[in-house]
Amino acid sequence: MSDWRIHILANGRFSVRFCTEEGLELMPSMENIPSLVFLLQSGSRCLIVDTGFDPEDVGGQGSSAVQGQGESLTEGLKGLGLAPGDISDVLMTHLHWDHTAGMGLFPGARFHVQADALRCFCNLNPNEETYYRPGHWLHLLDRMVFVEGSHELMPGIRLHHTGGHCPGHQAVLVETGQGTVALAGDLPFDYSGLWSALPADFWETYRRGKGGRLWWTKEQWETLYAFMEKKGLMNQPCQAESLGYGKLRRMCSRVFLTHAPELYPSPVGVLSVPV
Repeated sequence: MSDWRIHILANGRFSVRFCTEEGLELMPSMENIPSLVFLLQSGSRCLIVDTGFDPEDVGGQGSSAVQGQGESLTEGLKGLGLAPGDISDVLMTHLHWDHTAGMGLFPGARFHVQADALRCFCNLNPNEETYYRPGHWLHLLDRMVFVEGSHELMPGIRLHHTGGHCPGHQAVLVETGQGTVALAGDLPFDYSGLWSALPADFWETYRRGKGGRLWWTKEQWETLYAFMEKKGLMNQPCQAESLGYGKLRRMCSRVFLTHAPELYPSPVGVLSVPV
């Protein structure tokens, strides 16, 4: 029987809004979204699933964030008697901005990412690049391990390509003493209509203003494409959605999402799940 244990680290809450400069909301806001990071522990082996968000760098216009005492990733690890150097592997469900902010904290870790998480950059929607932060991870490309589909990382830990939320999305399946637990990132949530729902003049104004820093530089695109060319990832189609949320729920005894309010530790800090 596997002895993997799952610890849930609170990383703060954020609200995403898309407003005009005058404060008029252009679409319904997403309010008070909790952010969670999962630590997997078996004996002395420690893994992290996703790395949280930066409260100073929330996307949209008119957005906000709160990160309380003990809710930074380093403080959450410290609450478990750990430091970033104790983490051997970081398993990324995907590379959106609210999952990647802490990637640079881990000095010796490997980052396990679906290959489609890079392939999808060849076919983004207009303005979709603003949902990624290359500064979080471009300098870590040589430490990324690329997964094609499903892969058993180690006994009790499997990675499964899901697609759905974005082409490179994956779930992490953890074997515990009480069954299989899926850490499913943002799998049920579809934001594909966001890029067409907002008017062109919003994007133009946003880019000229404080949102301008969110568009990638020429050098960042060149760095990414050169790496993808070297790895043979250019000009390849992404896989279709291969494991939907409903099927995942049927496969596993429990499914945990990154933004699940019912899992958010209260008071702030760390919640150890009895699995």
